[in-house]
Amino acid sequence: MSLLGALHILLGASHNKRRQADQISARSSLQFARCAGRYEKDMNQPSGLISVLLDPSADDASRDDAAMDLSEFDQAEEALFKAALLPGISDIVRASCGESLAEIWLRAGAVNRKYYDALPPTAQIAARNYIYSKNSDLLKS
Repeated sequence: MSLLGALHILLGASHNKRRQADQISARSSLQFARCAGRYEKDMNQPSGLISVLLDPSADDASRDDAAMDLSEFDQAEEALFKAALLPGISDIVRASCGESLAEIWLRAGAVNRKYYDALPPTAQIAARNYIYSKNSDLLKS
């Protein structure tokens, strides 16, 4: 659907159709940006995700999503480690922190032993299992 068609739907449609038009428009804009070579990760995104992860008032689902999304950013390693150590953080979020750290370490080709050895059991087990599933030799070194 063209952008003009999506706009037409947006202006004269019911609430559901309006939401569909917004989604189509967003996808069209993203596809255009990718084709134009302008699609890159927002490098400001890690700070927002880190804020959610470390925010004690954020719900577990939001913190868990942030922990998983931070796996894409190598500069989030320290924040993921700190979050895994927070008292009162759920085991689900700790496990996601461990998996995200594992993804970062796999990309780097080396495990940060200082962090790995200090992880709480839930996070360490998640990291170890993820690393073993991708490159079992990485923990042997």
